[in-house]
Parts: sequence; C-alpha cells; structure tokens
Amino acid sequence: MSDKLTPSVPKFRRLKALLGRILRSINGEHVAPDFPVGEKPSATAAAGRPPAAGSGSPAVAAELTVEEVRAILAEDPETRLLDVREEWEIAIAALAGAQRLTPELARELLSGADRERRYIFMCHKGGRSLAAARYFAEQGFTRAYSMRGGIEAWSQRVDSAIPRY
Repeated sequence: MSDKLTPSVPKFRRLKALLGRILRSINGEHVAPDFPVGEKPSATAAAGRPPAAGSGSPAVAAELTVEEVRAILAEDPETRLLDVREEWEIAIAALAGAQRLTPELARELLSGADRERRYIFMCHKGGRSLAAARYFAEQGFTRAYSMRGGIEAWSQRVDSAIPRY
C-alpha cells in the first residue's frame, strides 16, 4: 500500500541535485547531501524544536500541519515560508508570501542567516520540503520545519482557491 504523502524517488533525486548545486556554488566543490527516505520525525522534533547541530543527536526537522502553518503565518510576520518546488509548479499554484528557495537564497541563508529564526519549507506534497528542512536543521537551523502535505494539503484543507495539480 502506497502512502500518498511518501514522495517518489525522482522527487528526492531532484531535491538532492538542487541542494548539491547549492553546495557546489557555496563551496566550489561537490558535496552529496544524504537524505534518508521514509524516516519519521522524532518525538523531540514533533514537540516543536529539532535537536541543535552538534548535540549528539541527528538533526531532525519537525513537520507542521497546514493549519498550524496558517496560524503561524498569521501571528508571526518574521517566519519565512520557503518553497522548494520547481518554477513551473509555482506558476500553477503558489502561496502569498512564499519565497522560492533558489541557489542564491540558499547560499545567503547558509552563509549568514539567523539560525534561530523560524523557516517553514513547502513543496507539492511534503517530501521535498521535509528533506530541505532536515538539511537546514543539520546545518544548525534550530527552527526548520516542513509543511506536511505541501500545497496539495493547503488547497484541500485551508484554501480551495489554490489550484491542485
């Protein structure tokens, strides 16, 4: 039985390739990030805060429901919503205020952004955003989250005016 929220292998490969390009542009070398498929966040992450880098525990990104994301965005204008989808996907369906995670933006974040600020990553169904949030958590971002279910869940449960694809 297939879990509809489990991303396909090609999506992970595309995200891994994107992050690889970002890392090459930052470091001038190829670093292949390792993103385990199918792991669930730990109880610590689910409670709200991933373990800090260097804490001895693997960095884990917590997932937030679309309803939680909607409430956070309404209450905290400092939260950054980062969209890891391809440009053609964003052209079909986008959330106001979301910023596409480009290699340039990733470089900026990794080289000097506030690692205590809340960052919520989103994609189509939640797999790529979870991988991106995990990666940023591994880099010391203590409040990196993934929007569970992605824009698909947002369209179904928050705003039906957002097109589904």
